[in-house]
Amino acid sequence: MKILIPGSSGFIGTNFKQYSVHKDFRDVDLLVVKPEDIDFSGAETVLHLSALVHQMQGAPAEDYFRINTDLAYETARQAKSTVSATLS
Repeated sequence: MKILIPGSSGFIGTNFKQYSVHKDFRDVDLLVVKPEDIDFSGAETVLHLSALVHQMQGAPAEDYFRINTDLAYETARQAKSTVSATLS
C-alpha cells in the first residue's frame, strides 16, 4: 500500500512510520509544498498528520485555524480531485 503522508516529520508521523507494518511511504512537507502542488499519483492512501500543536512561544489563533483546519481541508479536497480526475 502506497501511503502519502503530509506531516510525516512530526511526532505522530515519525512514530507512525517507525512502527507501521506498511513501509511504502511518500513524505509531504506542507511548509514547503502547497496542497494544490502535491503529486498524489500512485498514492493509495493519504494519511494527513500535519498540525500545529504545542507552540511554546504561542502562535496566533489564526495560524492554528489555518493550519489545522484550512490546510487539512484543502489537502483532502486536492486528493479527492486528483482521484476523481484519474477515474474519469
